[in-house]
Amino acid sequence: MSKDSKINTENIFPTSVWWVDLDLNNDALADECYQVKNLQPKGRICSTRNGYQSNDLDFNINQRNLLQLIQEITKASNVIFQSEYLEEGDRRKLYVHNYWVNINPKGGSHIRHTHPGAFISGVYYVKCASDLNHGCIRFWRSEWEDFILLQNGLPNKFYRDDCIYHPVQGRLLLFPSHLPHSVDSNELDSDRIAVSFNLKIHG
Repeated sequence: MSKDSKINTENIFPTSVWWVDLDLNNDALADECYQVKNLQPKGRICSTRNGYQSNDLDFNINQRNLLQLIQEITKASNVIFQSEYLEEGDRRKLYVHNYWVNINPKGGSHIRHTHPGAFISGVYYVKCASDLNHGCIRFWRSEWEDFILLQNGLPNKFYRDDCIYHPVQGRLLLFPSHLPHSVDSNELDSDRIAVSFNLKIHG
């Protein structure tokens, strides 16, 4: 290689993450989330640590604010789906396959995980402080990339291992379901309330 040769670098296959701030009644939504917890206090564990996660909720639930949120999620996700994935004439749509409530008190977190079988997943922040200590969502590079670098004893010089988004009350955050993510521990004294969901393709 001559001294004048230039090695070119091009980063390919970026991963998109989307967010939009919704104008919903978050106080009423928080009340409904606590009602869910009262109705099914055991919930489930899954990725949750030291917090509460409900079982999947019924789409015929008698809580109009949660149902309004599902409608807004469906609208926003289909705008993304149409603009970023579909070709002209393709009439397929996304629908909310399942959704659940997460309530993380102080010390509550979620370990790294993905959402197999879904196309897009996401979270809506019902009640939180816009604070790095209230439980940021943390997206990770794929475990396969980590394995290859670790196996060969190589540092990650060009790409960071993770990327964090701090919670913002009223914000809807969507991401590809295969993207590994976790939620940092809530270090504040107030609950962090969120509704999570999975979307699949219909048609």
